[in-house]
Amino acid sequence: MKNQRIVLISLAAGIIIVILVALLGVLLAKKPLNLENLDQVDSGLTSSEVTDLEKYIWESLQRTQGFSDNQVEIVALIRPSSFSKVTNDNITNYNFLIDIDEFKATYLVSFALMGNKGFYESPMIDCPTPELMKYPETYCKGEKTSTTTVTIGRSLPYYFNLSSGELVTVTLGKTEANEEVLNVRVSSCGNETIVAETREKVNAWIESLGYEPSNYNIEILEFCDGAGN
Repeated sequence: MKNQRIVLISLAAGIIIVILVALLGVLLAKKPLNLENLDQVDSGLTSSEVTDLEKYIWESLQRTQGFSDNQVEIVALIRPSSFSKVTNDNITNYNFLIDIDEFKATYLVSFALMGNKGFYESPMIDCPTPELMKYPETYCKGEKTSTTTVTIGRSLPYYFNLSSGELVTVTLGKTEANEEVLNVRVSSCGNETIVAETREKVNAWIESLGYEPSNYNIEILEFCDGAGN
């Protein structure tokens, strides 16, 4: 009888230890990204949906920021004043801004849930316009948008003529390092006066749109005999 009691006590102690270890593992588990401030909005998201959303955001940041799998505990703060939830025909659309103080970035998160079937499609993690960014001085780079595309990119291509008559064309391009650049094409034939006027007028155009020219990579592509057009 005594031996039986010892066995039972040992089994109970073993079960308790297993439970405690499991709980400790859950408590100590560190996620790469934590979505916070959900308690300040009426999201209606289940814990499973929140986990999936955090995963989507994290994977997007890995692709755009180059984060490794070792990165942990990035905090993405939902901005409550930006939160929007609209339900129509059993589909609920969500839109809100998240601020990530760790690397001074703001993103616009958009997604839809179809009833109890989960995400209608992968959430969109986009760049908002600078006036919505907590750190507008930080260049935003998303998977489909960027600071350039949501600002002056909306007005491209742009065409104008210099005082001497040459046509100038401004488009969005990529460098060999896959960085965004404003390609400015003008037939200058090596005339530095034309190049200088072109740069001056491109800068003035950017300023007229309400943005700072120095925030953009401007490359003036020089051609000759009308080849720039």
